[in-house]
Amino acid sequence: MVTKEQFETLLAEDVFECVPEYRESNSVEPGGPFSDHVSWAVWREETEGLKPVKASNDKSILSFFELLEGEIHTNVILVALNSGKRINPDKDDWAWSTFHSGPRDYFLSRALKGTRISGAYMTDIFKGLPTRTGADLLKENKSLSTEERASRFQAMKTIFNREMEILGVGSVEQIVCLGDDTYAAFDEMFKGERNYVKATHYSKQGISKEAYNEEMSSLDERLFGKTSF
Repeated sequence: MVTKEQFETLLAEDVFECVPEYRESNSVEPGGPFSDHVSWAVWREETEGLKPVKASNDKSILSFFELLEGEIHTNVILVALNSGKRINPDKDDWAWSTFHSGPRDYFLSRALKGTRISGAYMTDIFKGLPTRTGADLLKENKSLSTEERASRFQAMKTIFNREMEILGVGSVEQIVCLGDDTYAAFDEMFKGERNYVKATHYSKQGISKEAYNEEMSSLDERLFGKTSF
């Protein structure tokens, strides 16, 4: 399980602190603390007065470690592509907002409910960059020179490894890459150094809630084995 010290380190440490040379050479602004780019697979329950999108975007449940203690974990790490540029970096409730601020986040919230993945650490492999969307990021990555691309990928790999160091995660813990682009980028960075698999991204167009629920249920069994009664 996650400790209060680990939780508070993520709230305080800037994502570029471990790669100052990248920030300096690329004139990148401070990326903000890890908590601006990561979160936990914990969401508010939907009720008659709290509809799916609002429930998934309600971050009050993430406000304090004491609300999450014993529930959040690193048994599995969920990774998506791009944390995006903060719309309002001075907003008080920005911490842990990623995966809890979009119109399709409730797909993931519903699909993970009742699984052993629930409570997992969630992050994006590219952090602190000015690109707003995954499409913007992929376009920019494609425009980089070979040297610039290698520098960016190495910096993001170092940042990810720092996250795992903070959380005490080694190379054996299971990482789930959400989406083809995430998996491709993660594979390019790590080349088998970590234990990772691919799953459908919850924003994929055309996938039904039922199909996504079934995929996450199957993923749960794949990662943890069947539950015996």
